[in-house]
Amino acid sequence: MSAGEREQYGFLTAADRRLEYRWIEPTAPDRPALVFLHEGLGSIAQWKAFPDGVAEATGCGVFIYSRYGFGQSDPLVEPRHVDYLSHEALVVLPAVLAARGIVDPILIGHSDGATIALLYASDPRWSTRAIVIEAPHVFVEDAGLTEI
Repeated sequence: MSAGEREQYGFLTAADRRLEYRWIEPTAPDRPALVFLHEGLGSIAQWKAFPDGVAEATGCGVFIYSRYGFGQSDPLVEPRHVDYLSHEALVVLPAVLAARGIVDPILIGHSDGATIALLYASDPRWSTRAIVIEAPHVFVEDAGLTEI
């Protein structure tokens, strides 16, 4: 059975926001859930077919969601606070995982999503099996400060 035949799309409510999600069932019950966390301008759609390929190659369940203000999730109606990545990691992501019954995930994040994965995994309240990150924001470069 292909990933496309094992998937579902929908919406869940977490941290008082309606968020779109996509879930691909694992091919075996003992496989962990992989949770994809998109970059700063991304959404479910930005991942394209990459999660399908990972699901097929690993047999893991794959969960992808669009954060508040992205994709088909609730639109952003107020300015983001400077600590929005911490809020996403320590408030929203735990609520999203709880809503889907996902425990001990493998977090896969890019850019903002990678930062969220690091922050979530660093908190002792939650169990994380592993993280796979690309381009997290771990320090502020002088060039970035100049542009800001």
